[in-house]
Amino acid sequence: PAGSLFENTWFTYSRYPRTTRFYSARHQLKQPDVPLNMRMKVSIRADQLPVKLQPKALLARIDVNGRVHPAGGGYSNGYVTGEVNRFDTYAITVDVTPPVIRAIRDRSRHKKCIRFKVSDNFSGIDDYHAEVNGEWALVEWDPKNKMMVYWYDERMKHGKNSFRLTLTDAKGNRAVYSTTLTR
Repeated sequence: PAGSLFENTWFTYSRYPRTTRFYSARHQLKQPDVPLNMRMKVSIRADQLPVKLQPKALLARIDVNGRVHPAGGGYSNGYVTGEVNRFDTYAITVDVTPPVIRAIRDRSRHKKCIRFKVSDNFSGIDDYHAEVNGEWALVEWDPKNKMMVYWYDERMKHGKNSFRLTLTDAKGNRAVYSTTLTR
């Protein structure tokens, strides 16, 4: 959009063949060291994307070292479109893998919380929900360290308690961790 660039500039566009990792050709918008003042819209035709994968589609940014990063966006009207914040190489990919929830073992006798290491392979964790004995429970999320903590509170009764943590990534893939906690 107007105002995306600080000044007029030339950039180079190149198209590279599709690889098995992507559902489109790779489109390179090259202009090293030119910052964007605001995000620009990138749309790639999704004619090689199977219909069943359309809800899971997003743009991938491929950096100069070949590493792939999520660039967001989604499928609509035959294109995968996203707003990006840099000139680089883009292609269509999908995220069909649910997040991972791993409980961290606590060997202390007087437990005050349960901790989890959480991760998502690509699109990122979008939503989370915890329940103790069927009631909503507050979980602290530290995205920088990929940790979640539930500190035992009034929802935890003496004896056995059911606990459930649900994570959903940005493409709707869901993971559920259920356990019984004893207080």
